[in-house]
Amino acid sequence: MCKQPQNTENYTEIQMEEPMFQLTNQLTSSIQFILMAPGILGNFGLLFIFCKHPDMRTAPNFYIINLAIADLLVILCLAPFSYETDDIIERLRMYAPINFTVFVGNICQIVSVYTLVALSVGRYSSIVNSVRGNFTTNIRYGKCKCVTAIILIWVLTLVFSLAKTIYMEFYVYIRNNMLLYFIVNILSDFMIGFALPLLIISVLYSRAAVMLYRSAQTMPGENMSEHIRSRKKAANAVIFLVINFIFCYILEYVLMVFIMTSMGSDNTSETSIQIQVGIFAVSICLRYLHSCINPLVLYCTCSKWKVRFNKYLCCMLH
Repeated sequence: MCKQPQNTENYTEIQMEEPMFQLTNQLTSSIQFILMAPGILGNFGLLFIFCKHPDMRTAPNFYIINLAIADLLVILCLAPFSYETDDIIERLRMYAPINFTVFVGNICQIVSVYTLVALSVGRYSSIVNSVRGNFTTNIRYGKCKCVTAIILIWVLTLVFSLAKTIYMEFYVYIRNNMLLYFIVNILSDFMIGFALPLLIISVLYSRAAVMLYRSAQTMPGENMSEHIRSRKKAANAVIFLVINFIFCYILEYVLMVFIMTSMGSDNTSETSIQIQVGIFAVSICLRYLHSCINPLVLYCTCSKWKVRFNKYLCCMLH
């Protein structure tokens, strides 16, 4: 049995039956219920289109399908009522062991962001090859690289998550060390699952933008220009997926850092804790929204996916 860390008495004093917490539960569950149907429909739609149409089985779309699988796991595992008020309070106390729901959610988050990294690497390579005039690609080799990268992402993510969870359960909680908890749980998740991959993506797209700018004046031939435009459109779709990820996940990390920095304070008011619970509930909804909105992002930014979706939507309506 884990001991409760010191300096968390103010959290313990909160009554779970207070109307504010009941309302938080109801709103969080209602929002998740509203998002669940379109999220499942959209991600299953991506899987169906990918399996149904051979021309959609391109190398980048293998990564898109990997995103859809991770998103479906989030939608199903972070289902309504998976986070009750007591779970929120326990996580705000920073001493509750990591349960299965949180474990799977963290895995899917890391898989999603490193899939975006792999997509960005692919888009960067395509732009570089286009600028250099190299338009020949080995399609089968490209698909094999994608499948290998996807397997590697899942294996490394599972190894990292299992190692961290075991270390947390059998060392950090037993030693009751809040600083160690912050470094192992919050900081490691932030660096590995958020900051580092986004830094890699930023560097890749910055270099791609510089190359496109420098080659704009010296690019011979209309065909090459058209080819690069198509590459830029594909890269824009990945950029919007990355923006969606940042928007939906950054609030949770900001909140966790704020809680950790104020945990030692003896004058944490009940109002402050209620605000933290409310913000944490919003971050849960945003994490859920991220998985539900990715198909919509693809629909709006990728014409091929849009055409396929429209075809089956028309069939469903008629």
